[in-house]
Amino acid sequence: MFEISRINLAVVLMFGMLSYANNVIAANCYEKSPNLISLHDGYYNMEASKALSNKDKDMLNNLFSNIAGKWKGESINTECKGPDRAPRKEYKNSTIDVDMRLNSDGNLRIIAEMYYPEEKVIKHKAFSLLDDLNIFEFKASGDNGLVFSERHRRANVNKTSRLTETIYEIKLNLKSLLFVRAYYINGVFVGEEKWSMTRN
Repeated sequence: MFEISRINLAVVLMFGMLSYANNVIAANCYEKSPNLISLHDGYYNMEASKALSNKDKDMLNNLFSNIAGKWKGESINTECKGPDRAPRKEYKNSTIDVDMRLNSDGNLRIIAEMYYPEEKVIKHKAFSLLDDLNIFEFKASGDNGLVFSERHRRANVNKTSRLTETIYEIKLNLKSLLFVRAYYINGVFVGEEKWSMTRN
């Protein structure tokens, strides 16, 4: 019963929110980051992180207050595989229960339980938004939308390094919420997570 009800929920949400989801971040495998395209060599400048203005902080406060609470829905994970000449996307679906809480410092703490019906396993994720100083692009759309990116320089095992970027997009629409994290390595798209949710 647990498994069937979660699968039915996923199907309903997937079709009910399809047109809403089409407007968010979409990229082909190994496509250049929009920030790399706009910034060129400046994309690799790790000292160009952004300090949020008081206006930005007020918008964040309002948005985080609006989306704090319990949500449920579907997650679609996309991962790019294969060589540059013939890339392919692999998908993994799950249903999710999410608790979003405001921290004392005003950041949003996200705790998610994810059920993968094909594997019959439950996984958990927990992270905070905007508690990182490596914020590079930031755009808030009033009290119901936000796009921002984080970039980090990571060490490889062979003593080289790679630049990782995560572009976040959040869209609140009445009682539905879309949360997307798109992943880039050295400026090219390698995968994303897309959560489509309604109030629990």
